[in-house]
Amino acid sequence: MANQGKPQGQQNRNTGGGYGNQQRAQGGGDRPSKKEKKDESALRDEYKKIWNDNLFPEILREEKQDYNNFIDTIKKYIEPKKDTVSASQLRNIYTEVIKLKRDEVQKLYALRPKLAYAAGRAEKDDVKEIMLLMDDLIKEVKSESQLVAFQKFFEAIIAYHKFYGGKQ
Repeated sequence: MANQGKPQGQQNRNTGGGYGNQQRAQGGGDRPSKKEKKDESALRDEYKKIWNDNLFPEILREEKQDYNNFIDTIKKYIEPKKDTVSASQLRNIYTEVIKLKRDEVQKLYALRPKLAYAAGRAEKDDVKEIMLLMDDLIKEVKSESQLVAFQKFFEAIIAYHKFYGGKQ
């Protein structure tokens, strides 16, 4: 009888009452169910709608064949995500990427766990999708010129996120 002498609204929370316990009793968790999250394959499908097989290799090419089309594709990709992806989520990784010197391609691979951590913490699929895109690109970087191209791509993502009034 741990609740004796306490007003009705101040009873111990672990006595079986309350929203969380009702959810657990019904087989749910502590929170109401959210929209079903996409798996990695579905997230890849999302970014490949924009970065198709023709444009994906173009990201890592230092000299773009059609730079205007490339920039337009970045704008088309990031604009719908401006309200769900925060600038700090992007800049946390970008800061690490931009520090790398041309001959530090191997150090870029060490950022993959940081991307996984950022994606794992994210509640929005858009964040996970961007982090997965970056992770997939990092796996493809093999040369100094590809590292520079990756840095410029990431810089453009940051710039257009800001341009569209992206979430702080």
